[in-house]
Amino acid sequence: MGSKRKNMRREYVRATFRATPEMRAGVGAFMGTVYAWMTAGLALSAFVAYGLSVQPELLASLFTGAGGWFLLLSPFVIILILAARIDNASALESTIWYLLMTAIMGSWVTGIAVQANQDPVFAATVWETLGVTVAMFAGMAFTGWITKKDLTGMGNFFIAALWGLIALGFLNMFLIQSAGMSLIYHIGGVVIFAGLTAYDTQKIKGYYYMNGAHHGLAIWGALTLYLDFVNLFLHLLRLMGGSSSND
Repeated sequence: MGSKRKNMRREYVRATFRATPEMRAGVGAFMGTVYAWMTAGLALSAFVAYGLSVQPELLASLFTGAGGWFLLLSPFVIILILAARIDNASALESTIWYLLMTAIMGSWVTGIAVQANQDPVFAATVWETLGVTVAMFAGMAFTGWITKKDLTGMGNFFIAALWGLIALGFLNMFLIQSAGMSLIYHIGGVVIFAGLTAYDTQKIKGYYYMNGAHHGLAIWGALTLYLDFVNLFLHLLRLMGGSSSND
């Protein structure tokens, strides 16, 4: 199964090099839609995070008991649903799943908004980190857009490295608990998600060239880049001195 997925990813990337001029003419509009949905998701997450940060009682109730488990696990379920229904979901269905996902993700980072409301120095760090994240994300996305090199090998490496990073995070959280290991973890996160941004941009273009433009595909692409951006931001925030990001 893993080999099949790798081959499929390679086919999507290679499609970018086989596209006809007619197909290339529409990719700009398609990617514009992808980035518009990504930005809308980020805005919704920020809105939810800020809204919950000024409602401490609501925030506490949401993360108590079953509600906390729902908020923790539901994004993974939504990703699986969107992945399974990328070709068949209606525009309304895929939009609802995406907006629900990004709203829930906003609840995950409410701690950042709470601390920013209480600490002006931390708030300044958040804004500085956001600026660095935007610049880095834009640079890597542009690289993935214009490169003539097949990034599949790099993408497969970073996907494998991501699983290693997740394992390292759990080990450091529950067993090692080392500040030095935490630094390595966040540096690795920045490198991995920066690389994935370039790879995913190229892959999403390939999706378009192979399948044409449809709403479900644009939503899936937006979600992929949304997750790259959010994770890049969270790892950079820790490296730039933030103390409230989610490890």
